Amino acid sequence: MSETSIKQGKIRGFLPLGPRRGITLRALLLGVLLIPLNIYFIIELEVVRSQSFPTVLGLLMNSLFVLFLFALLNLPLRRCLPRFVFSPAELLTMYIMVNIGTVLSGSDQIQILVSMLGHATYFASPENRWADLFLGHLPDWLVVKDKEVLRGFYIGQSTLFTPSHLQAWQGPMLWWGGFTLTLFWVFLCLNTLLRKQWADRERLTFPLVQMPVAIASDPGFFRSKAMWIGFGLSSVIAVVNGINRLNPNLPGIPTRMVSLTPVNRPWSGLGYTAFWIHPFVIGLAMLMPTELSFSTWFFYWFQQFQTVAAQVTGFDNLQPGFPFLAQQSLGAVLGIALFALWSERRYFLSVLHRACGLPSDLDDANEPLRYRFAIIGMLVGLLLLFFFSLRAGLSPLAAVLFLVLYFTIALGVTRLRAELGAPAHDLNSVGTDYLLVDAAGAGAFSRSEHAVLGLYGWFNMEYGGHPMPVQLEGFKMGERSQAKPRRLVAAMMIAAVVGTVGGLLIMTDQMYRLGATSGRVLGFVQWYGDTNYGVLQARLEGMQRPHLLRTGGYAFGLLFSLLLMALRIRLPNWPFHPLGLAMAAGLYLRYIWFSIFIGWFVKLLLMRYGGQKGYLMGLPFFMGLILGDCVWGSIWLISGMLFRVQTYNMWI
Repeated sequence: MSETSIKQGKIRGFLPLGPRRGITLRALLLGVLLIPLNIYFIIELEVVRSQSFPTVLGLLMNSLFVLFLFALLNLPLRRCLPRFVFSPAELLTMYIMVNIGTVLSGSDQIQILVSMLGHATYFASPENRWADLFLGHLPDWLVVKDKEVLRGFYIGQSTLFTPSHLQAWQGPMLWWGGFTLTLFWVFLCLNTLLRKQWADRERLTFPLVQMPVAIASDPGFFRSKAMWIGFGLSSVIAVVNGINRLNPNLPGIPTRMVSLTPVNRPWSGLGYTAFWIHPFVIGLAMLMPTELSFSTWFFYWFQQFQTVAAQVTGFDNLQPGFPFLAQQSLGAVLGIALFALWSERRYFLSVLHRACGLPSDLDDANEPLRYRFAIIGMLVGLLLLFFFSLRAGLSPLAAVLFLVLYFTIALGVTRLRAELGAPAHDLNSVGTDYLLVDAAGAGAFSRSEHAVLGLYGWFNMEYGGHPMPVQLEGFKMGERSQAKPRRLVAAMMIAAVVGTVGGLLIMTDQMYRLGATSGRVLGFVQWYGDTNYGVLQARLEGMQRPHLLRTGGYAFGLLFSLLLMALRIRLPNWPFHPLGLAMAAGLYLRYIWFSIFIGWFVKLLLMRYGGQKGYLMGLPFFMGLILGDCVWGSIWLISGMLFRVQTYNMWI
């Protein structure tokens, strides 16, 4: 290629290598190559070894580790081959692509899907009565029903890539792969419509974006002494504890020694509570707005003491699960989403005007998609999901209700990430299907509808590793690196295709090689299937009427979140944010609340006695804590995978 074409031309629509590069062909190719490697690492780590579960984290440590390596590679390139230095847009494009591939193949997405596709067929028995209850209502084109083909999946010593195995799996994989990519596309369209309001007008902080942007584009980041001190501190903790894990006779640095599990009423209502110190969580808490980090740990204890109060009063005897903390959190997520939609109604009207060619104060020339195209694309995607649901067995009303509720929850979760930047979040075993069955009663749905709702549990079970917030954070990083937004959309879609196909093939083949129930796989493959189909069995065998108390939990969370939002508007110094309530019942918060408390308290002291200047001076140290923990956490986990030993784990 000539020098003239380098300066003036483009390579298939992407900027060529050279100064001030945007999204280049090499960044795309490297992203495509990195995604399968990271998927293999994630499957090995989470499914095979069950050693750590990084895909539920807001800041994905494996992606940050990859970004760190390429940023380090830039240092010698800048001296010796400046022409080949990776630009911030290239670094962040690769980071975003790895993020997308990781989330789609993670423990809240495709791992659950693959675990479910043959589970009902293989484990149906006279004792669980699955064959009588629902197996015949699971669509043949969405699950694998050849028990002989599944034997290798669960026993091992085989491979997916044989004619009989591929023939049995190709139909479900193609259908669910298309479904996943359609979901991803609808999320892209929704985020396009939301981006300007949340990022430019409201100026949400996007705490999880700050770390990768600093690594990729801040020339002073690696020259900061404070950052390297923080990096060194968390590195010392990780290295010492890693050596202690390999040889317990050597001393370690206690970071997880204190945990409480009261056994006597009423304090047994607190359950398991960990006072653990995670350096990366402390660092991320420093990036969170103070009122939000405060609300996070405050509402954790607010919900914990609800269970204590229920035992004191005896209300916990009303129904198992009372006071329904998970339902309260889901209701809060819905309330946050509904409040956002209502308060931004004029903005959405302006978006509609722009899409229809009417006078509008909005300009969509530099948006990821033109508003007209985004609206049409969203509607087409929703129609495809609707007809998919009809063919699978849902009635039109059930399909509409499910999709409306699901995307409303996804909107609330995306808002939670964009504004709060939670280190880890989830809605533990509660989702759209739970809400529908609790509110309407199991008797309101046919067996075919229950079967589809059960299958939909694979993407509707946790809401932790969710693609929609990852996309919006990607748009924010693209804006900060001045990447062309429409080229970033193309990069995201490529990553989604590679991540979906790679996740399905790599995990399925690994199970055929090792055997999901052989003892060589230590993860949750059987648990995912037992849990989802066990819930389906309980619905078909259980109470057919609405669960009024559980429905009350959803309603309480929704109304309480709206009340908190209204008080925030009327009282400028109101400290309680409903986003804290939305994540309070999550499984992972019990492991990180104490580190969030430490980060909140330290930031409060810095702001009070040092002001904004003192906080900014201390911030690189805490970013170093994050980076050191993630880098050494990744190094230990990769070493454990290569040498087949259990190593130090920075996360649960």
